[in-house]
Amino acid sequence: MDLSIICSELEKIQPQLYVNLDNDKISSYNGTRSLESEILGKQSKFLNRFSNAFESNTAQNVSVYFGVYSPLLYFTSTGISWITKKLISCSDDRGTRETVYLILKFLDASSASHNSPKVTSMPPLDYYAKLNGLQCGNDVLIQHIMSGISSDVKDNANTSQSIKFDKPTDWLMYGVLLMEKHHKTLDRASSNSLSLKNFLEQDELIFCLCVEYFERSIFSAMHDLTILKGLVSLMKHRYWIDDYFVLGRIICTMSRRSLDAGLNRWEYYIGQEEETAEENRKLWWDCYWWDRWFMLATGKQPLIPDEMTSCLFPKQVIGLGVDDSMDCFTLIDLVELDPVKLDICVSFGYILLTKIITMVFSGLLYNRKFTDYRLFAMPDTKDLNGTARQLKVEFLEINRIFQRVQDKIIPFLKHHSENTYIFELYTHFGFAKVCCFQGMESLILRIQNLLQSSEKAALDICIKQTRTQTFETSVDILTETIKSRDTSHIIKCSWFVYVILMSITSYFIENPRKTPVYYLSLMCGVIGLFNDVLMSFDIIDLKGNNAFYRKLKTGTTMSFILTRICCQVYTRSQETSNELLLHELEEFGQGCSDIGQAVLNIECIWYKNIIGNHKESSFRQEILNILDRDMGDLVNNKVIGVQGKNDNAANYWGFPVSNPGFPIGMDFGSLENFVTSNSLPDFLNVLWDDTELGISKGGRAE
Repeated sequence: MDLSIICSELEKIQPQLYVNLDNDKISSYNGTRSLESEILGKQSKFLNRFSNAFESNTAQNVSVYFGVYSPLLYFTSTGISWITKKLISCSDDRGTRETVYLILKFLDASSASHNSPKVTSMPPLDYYAKLNGLQCGNDVLIQHIMSGISSDVKDNANTSQSIKFDKPTDWLMYGVLLMEKHHKTLDRASSNSLSLKNFLEQDELIFCLCVEYFERSIFSAMHDLTILKGLVSLMKHRYWIDDYFVLGRIICTMSRRSLDAGLNRWEYYIGQEEETAEENRKLWWDCYWWDRWFMLATGKQPLIPDEMTSCLFPKQVIGLGVDDSMDCFTLIDLVELDPVKLDICVSFGYILLTKIITMVFSGLLYNRKFTDYRLFAMPDTKDLNGTARQLKVEFLEINRIFQRVQDKIIPFLKHHSENTYIFELYTHFGFAKVCCFQGMESLILRIQNLLQSSEKAALDICIKQTRTQTFETSVDILTETIKSRDTSHIIKCSWFVYVILMSITSYFIENPRKTPVYYLSLMCGVIGLFNDVLMSFDIIDLKGNNAFYRKLKTGTTMSFILTRICCQVYTRSQETSNELLLHELEEFGQGCSDIGQAVLNIECIWYKNIIGNHKESSFRQEILNILDRDMGDLVNNKVIGVQGKNDNAANYWGFPVSNPGFPIGMDFGSLENFVTSNSLPDFLNVLWDDTELGISKGGRAE
């Protein structure tokens, strides 16, 4: 090869592949900021879609528990502050101030609820003993738990002839069997007569038993695939109930053990009986799926590297016309979905989903070509336009794959959604698409921010498509959830609906004039379902430490606040009143109008619950700091207002009297004063009792 050609090829290598660090300066560095902050400097912005110049943030942008691309970043201080800033910027009326206050109080209350001892912070038996005020040995506690489990469940799981209870692993598998039998009571046939309270109480007992013996057996029988099957079953039954912290420990063990057992490599299957090999193939793809699911939920990198996977599809899945050598496009095009083989179609669906998620996260979101810190350290020295073009090509390829899924896979799933397993697969596809597009949007914004203004337009089409696809998928999944009147379907949707609602809220705020009232009716409809679940079933007096009840209660409260935000954005953009909005919602059913009225009413029971909680979290001060830094005079003077700061007519509570724009009562004054006032608890107590303060029993003040 000619030397000039070699030199030409070498010049194409992007400079970010070279490490241009001064080792001596770094080794002697003693500054207060992290090395990463020094290297990246002020050029770096958009670590996630909500942050600006993160080196000046006092708040933690990415929680240590979640990855860079987690959909839960919406609920961090930077995500919430973005929503708050948007609200403050568009209006200074009393309803906005009430909403901002509700957001902060929700963060206070939800943070406080996670400060109590949980199964994540202490041994399961100690946790159970503390909750129930018991003081006795572990064996007695286990017997106490077993005695509390319904005899019907134990009778249905009578396996004394097949399981010897002399090892922790035996007890773990018995607990898993109890869980499987117990969850069969939640199917369509029995949901009408099911006591949800009893189900949740029993489920928590069984899970406590499972986790206890999971911890006891975690370092024993490392190659026991029976335990691996038990952990997969545990995930299938608890993924929609538990915290990601608990589930993460189970998934980490599953991932590591599946690799240790060689399930990922075809070579380990040589010499096995076909029946055993087929079971192991299914087991591997189950473990692989849950690793990818956890990656979606937390935004982290996978625990199982894609390059370590070389396992055939299960034999029955291959019978649908596909194999492991095919890429995502080929899998979708060649698969022969058969209504007679719905269970096999479900298996194929999860395999396809793992491959799509892998393509997004490994090929894009955590690909060093787009995420290496050298890209953000000295952007002027790099071929950023080339990086941006490559990013756009990769994005459009993934977008095309999701479009193929939408054209062929989703219609099949919707048509058979009465099948519980098909409906669950559909929800996973929807949640995966929302998470993937949100993650890709964050990455595109980060790269776009490094480009010159004239070069940024090339990525605008990608950002527009991410937001459109995220919104349309969110609307679609809400619609299908509302169509399903089955209680088991509804409560199993609770694990993702809150993220979906936050996604729709984001779109409402960014496109206030393009969102018809129909989308508000969907939001009202779905939170009405969860409101009915909590109010209709006898779970209000359930212990607040129950994992699912805590999640459902907290999520429903947040959903009311999000819907309130969207209602306020809609009325302002359409220049209409709350009364006219409620009249429009009534066209979609009286239930929608009733929920709309509730979300706009500051005296709604879901708001009372959080306002009555006087605990404070670090979120409050972080958000106020961000608002003060980013909004400046807008917060202190223009919108939140300090009209009464210099007035002599301040009332007893430390707030100025209302300005002419408000009815009888008191103005909230500045946001900071309102939130941090020492008299706030007393003020709130009066707020509920005295209608003359401007918030009547009939609804919020205008």
